[in-house]
Amino acid sequence: MSKRFASLAGAGSVALMIGWAAPAMAQTSPDAQAAQHEEADSSLQLEEIVVTARKREERLQDVPISANIQTGAALERGGIANLERMTNYVPNLTIQPSPGVPSLYIRGIGSGPNNPAFEPSVGLFIDGLYMGRGRQTSGDFLDVERIEVLRGPQGALFGKNTSSGAINITTGVPTDERELSASMTGYVAGDKGIEATAVASGPLTDKLKARLALRYDNREGWLYNTAKDHHDPKRENIQGRLTLAYDPSDTVSFVLRTHLFDYDIQGDFFSTAPFGAKKTFTRATTPGVDEFDRGHGANIGLTTDIQLGGGYSLTSITGYSKFTYLRAVDSDFAVDPFFTTQFGESFWQLSQELRISSPSDGIFNWVAGVYAHRAESDNILAFSSISLGALDGTSRRSMDQKTDSLSGYVQGTFRLTEQWRVTAGLRGTVEKKDAIFIRDVTGSPPASWLATDLTGKIDETAFDPSVQIQYLTGPSMFYVSYAKGSKAGGFVAASTAVQQSGFAYDGETSQSFEVGAKLELFDRRAQLNIALFRTKYTDLQVSAWDPIANATLTRNAADATSKGIEAELTARLSSPLTFRGAIGYLDAKYDDFPGALCLYRQTAPAANCLENIGGTRIPRAPKWSASGGLDLDQPVGGNLHVTGNFTVSYRSGIFLDDNLNPASYQSGFAKIDARLGIGTLNGGWDVALVGQNLTNKLTSSYALGTPFAVNTESFSIDPPRVIGLQLRLKY
Repeated sequence: MSKRFASLAGAGSVALMIGWAAPAMAQTSPDAQAAQHEEADSSLQLEEIVVTARKREERLQDVPISANIQTGAALERGGIANLERMTNYVPNLTIQPSPGVPSLYIRGIGSGPNNPAFEPSVGLFIDGLYMGRGRQTSGDFLDVERIEVLRGPQGALFGKNTSSGAINITTGVPTDERELSASMTGYVAGDKGIEATAVASGPLTDKLKARLALRYDNREGWLYNTAKDHHDPKRENIQGRLTLAYDPSDTVSFVLRTHLFDYDIQGDFFSTAPFGAKKTFTRATTPGVDEFDRGHGANIGLTTDIQLGGGYSLTSITGYSKFTYLRAVDSDFAVDPFFTTQFGESFWQLSQELRISSPSDGIFNWVAGVYAHRAESDNILAFSSISLGALDGTSRRSMDQKTDSLSGYVQGTFRLTEQWRVTAGLRGTVEKKDAIFIRDVTGSPPASWLATDLTGKIDETAFDPSVQIQYLTGPSMFYVSYAKGSKAGGFVAASTAVQQSGFAYDGETSQSFEVGAKLELFDRRAQLNIALFRTKYTDLQVSAWDPIANATLTRNAADATSKGIEAELTARLSSPLTFRGAIGYLDAKYDDFPGALCLYRQTAPAANCLENIGGTRIPRAPKWSASGGLDLDQPVGGNLHVTGNFTVSYRSGIFLDDNLNPASYQSGFAKIDARLGIGTLNGGWDVALVGQNLTNKLTSSYALGTPFAVNTESFSIDPPRVIGLQLRLKY
């Protein structure tokens, strides 16, 4: 990595020097020099980014949190259509697909994909609503204004299940003026198909505004299934969001968002390879055996803001969410028709948050609130069927789970002097869960497929404090922080092998120390943000696939530590050219993990083998991750401009399987994405050529030992080179 990083850093330094030197070389006289300098200073300054990471609008550079911000415009420039695509652009962030449910990781820590009932260690929030399941946000982004990736525990303000961090998504709001826009991208190589988005926004009356966003995706898939003679996974998704903003007076406002989605996926993205064989963009599964993932759902949120006078405000966020899905997997990942599985769930949640905020311009400002949450999974379903020699049977598992959570929080910032600020926060949470797990088997299944029914109850209390000290000098800010996070305990769903003693697992906690700086340089033409962190996890929840028992095991690791550094640089090199770069170094290890599945050493571990794997690196946590790129916006002629984006992303080598099987090791790689377009200066139209993974790197983000197939490994295969043509219109 050192040579590649040195090259990237060197290229960035040269670009910075050239960009800052160019305006000076163009000046010819003292008067002209002064005039040009004044004009350049204004035009070359970076735009301020406003975030809501602390429950109120603030400049990113004033917030003492390591945060990566992706604006809607940046997402569109980079062709980042979903969270999985963000992995290449945000250091120390990993979005992991799997046969079960997708998982989020920040700084190497997250919740594994093998337990459908797992709540994430990385909390996901959309317009202030907590999304406790990945299926609540199925599909690609729709009309996103901004995504905030908040690294490190966020328990004090965002609550439980943010022990590793939070992803805070803000969507578009109705505009004062009428706007109509549409975009369509036709993909002609790699993952053929189309994606189309349309947005209409504006006032309906003098007090009521509306915004309607629609999106349709139809893609062919990128893996050629040699046994079925078609590409997988074929996806067809449709979603829409209606946002209404009503302002009955100058002091009261309501925003109602209704988001509906429906998706249908045929096939899968997993491919199997014998040990030592190279992965390919092909797969072979059983003809006549369906693989699908179908679901639909709704997210509804009502935000009420009331100005109380004197700068105080009261905010209410009421949310309702539901989804239903069913997924069928050819679980042997091969042509032989001997092992299939289905997963499904019917879920709903209801939440209510009330908070009051003080004025932000006083010596002391604060925010306080309460949050209540009720969630039910009426049927977390799993059905497995096997026909392999003497093994011939089925297993049907169904779990019902209920969750009630109540918390209160407060955070205040005291301005000691013009330079010094101290912020302290605390959240207390009470959470109760209960579950019933029913299992039936027929025929002669494997001995590990149990038929016992299980029940469990959890009653937990958690307190999550945080403290930040900031020092402001000129345009820069330095900070130190401490934060505690927690994640609730839970139950093992879908497992054929879990017994009553292992049905429930404990909650996890994290404690993090961070030192950082947010620097504005060269008259705000550049921003450099740096953070050094160390996070200690206790009772870390780990869900791992056991290829020997062919079952998922979820348990608590005793201790783990994640430490490292993150740095992000944005610089305006010249009026049309902006450089963006980010790098992360991560050292994430289990400190002590007794009772873990044995690691792979030369040969596969024996059945029922357990050991203490303390001291080993956590899988799927690259030591180095980085991205760097240039954004171009160059006027040409009288009414046109050329726009472009070029990005290189890098990830160092990792093990993809929990047992550190050498067959799952993925060497470091770099990927290149680019976009080049031309359009009118006022944004009326533009057309662009977009390319992702231009060097056609074959990579994977997850692997597991292939069920009932010794000496083979199955991988989730990332998309290859994808080329498309994009057209955008705006009125």
